[in-house]
Amino acid sequence: MRKSLLVFSVVLTLSGCSQKNTLTNMLSNSKNENKSIENNIDFTVEKTTLSKGYNLTEPNVEVVKDSSDSLILANLGILECSDIKVDKITEYNNQVNIYTSIINDKENDSIVVPQILINMKNIPNANLKDLTFNIVRSNYETINLNHSINQSLDTIYNQFNLSPTSIPQTTLTKERDRYYWDIQILNAFKKEDLDSSIVNFSTRVDSFTGKLINTNENNISNIIDKGNILNFTENRFLLYAQKSYINKKAVETLWIYDTETNIKKKIFLTDKSIVKANLNLNLNKVAVIESIDNITSLSVIDLNNLYVKELSSGKHNNTSNIKWHNNDLYAIVNDKNNLSSIISYDINTNKENIIYSSKTKLSTFDLIDNSILFSTFNEDKSLSEVFIYNENEKPLKIDNGTNAKFIDKNKVMYIKENKDISNIYLYNIKEDNKDLLTNQNIINYSFKSKDDIYFIGKNKDNMNFLLLTYNYKNNVISPISNWISNNIYYSPYNNMIYFSITPPESNSGNETIYSININNLHKKD
Repeated sequence: MRKSLLVFSVVLTLSGCSQKNTLTNMLSNSKNENKSIENNIDFTVEKTTLSKGYNLTEPNVEVVKDSSDSLILANLGILECSDIKVDKITEYNNQVNIYTSIINDKENDSIVVPQILINMKNIPNANLKDLTFNIVRSNYETINLNHSINQSLDTIYNQFNLSPTSIPQTTLTKERDRYYWDIQILNAFKKEDLDSSIVNFSTRVDSFTGKLINTNENNISNIIDKGNILNFTENRFLLYAQKSYINKKAVETLWIYDTETNIKKKIFLTDKSIVKANLNLNLNKVAVIESIDNITSLSVIDLNNLYVKELSSGKHNNTSNIKWHNNDLYAIVNDKNNLSSIISYDINTNKENIIYSSKTKLSTFDLIDNSILFSTFNEDKSLSEVFIYNENEKPLKIDNGTNAKFIDKNKVMYIKENKDISNIYLYNIKEDNKDLLTNQNIINYSFKSKDDIYFIGKNKDNMNFLLLTYNYKNNVISPISNWISNNIYYSPYNNMIYFSITPPESNSGNETIYSININNLHKKD
């Protein structure tokens, strides 16, 4: 049964397609001299796509490998139509002729690259590779362009020294019998100056001459410094680590940056690697985890005088995670057997108090009142488990998952790995039930206010990330923007995002920290 036509704005991609059969013998509208002895082939159209990806502009036929069915994919080239159909398929002397025609409707016609997935029912899959294929055009001609979209993009990248970070947005437009590529390249780096601002670029290209028309390039970012963002506190203070050399010796420096005053201050220097850093809510102390030779240590920096106090003990020589709770410091520490405990520290006396000991390794934790929420560590995150623990009670398993946090004393949020996607779940402690919040691939999240939670998602093309906001009170998820880094932080108070990323071809050893106003992300002019 022929399936209904589907219209997509992206190219239909099929993994495992064989090398394209070049149409060296494209048939014309005239009668084929072998028509009387052609054999009709029974077929089914599995899917028809009117693509606007424009990457496959030349007509061709591909044999789909790794399929139990005898599938071919016919790409018809660039056409202007509202629909496409296969009239018949015939075979003669190992040559398959696919007779196609278009349907025109002035109100619905658009410039597309039709792609037809066809099941050749009576031909074994193994025999398809021995056939040649012709596409017979019954009532149309393809649109031939002198400059393809790929040629136009290569010209732009070379002429303007752009290094793209995502798939450009492209449209083919017809005006007065001429065709133009309208191109928008978002969030691109400048190759000749990797320390420059990130830019948005837009232009129009004459597809016949290759001439660029109405070109616009806009800087959208500001550079804060070199380094890797570790934490963002109170929607204002960034903590970041910066690598450098002193007397040819590698060192790392911890900096704090005030996003309101744009003042940055060096607060800590070490010859170890800075793994984590958290600022307390009083904004006067920073807890730091350092690492060397797979051994970690924990210290606290007093921001009033930059005095550093080391808290790690000999018994617990590995600290894997830290958290300030009511301005008290808590940490996950591991002993020599790699078993974890959650410890509270008295910073003044350097005394520690074990509040929970585990028979396995832990990765993350959270606290509210007298309850502890923690996730077990597993290299396969789908096997990590989330538990709630109350004093003198047995830990209660909620689900498989990681990065669990309390929303309030009755609700918990966590990320659960499901095959190739990470989903965000909400668990109700009183009702003992869990709900999937969104089908988006969520890799991280953070609380920014009493009612708002921000999600970082990964787009399906895996080239960039999605920043979303979740209003807990109204149970509404809204997109903020697509972006190029997963190490991203958003401040709703000034509508700014802060992120660190390694620019393409950079060899400095440091990421670059940028700030961008959300309003500029998709600005063209």
